[in-house]
This record gives sequence, structure tokens and C-alpha cells, in this order.
Amino acid sequence: MRRILAIFLFALASCAYAQDYTVIHVRGEILKKSSDIPIKRGDRVGANEQIVFKSPDAVAAVLSPDRGRFILKSESN
Repeated sequence: MRRILAIFLFALASCAYAQDYTVIHVRGEILKKSSDIPIKRGDRVGANEQIVFKSPDAVAAVLSPDRGRFILKSESN
């Protein structure tokens, strides 16, 4: 299975503090690279945390109280 490593693209260099995002929806299989555990609704994910998309059509919606809602998907989509 093809593994695609993605870093949260919305973590800007100007953001000097750690920002957590809450996962509000997941379609497909997306793993936290550090633990190889699938992310699921309600999980908290750090802005600098690396994730791996196990399926090419996997997407996740995440929410930040400060920055709003983001959709994460593989770079190949």
C-alpha cells in the first residue's frame, strides 16, 4: 500500500506556539506517524504532528478555535 506522508500545510512559520486541532470527521484511514494509531473523531492533533494517509482518498476535517476549520487530504488528491 502506498504511504504518503503529509505535514499539516496550514501550520504557518509565523505561528510560534503549539496549536492543537480537533478532528471532527475522518473518511478513509489516516495514521499519526509517531504512534501508527488511526486518527478518529474527537482526537487532538498538533500542528507539527506528521500524519500518514493509508488510502489515497482519505480526508479529515479538523477544527481550531483560533484558526477555524481545515480539510486535510493527500498531496496526490
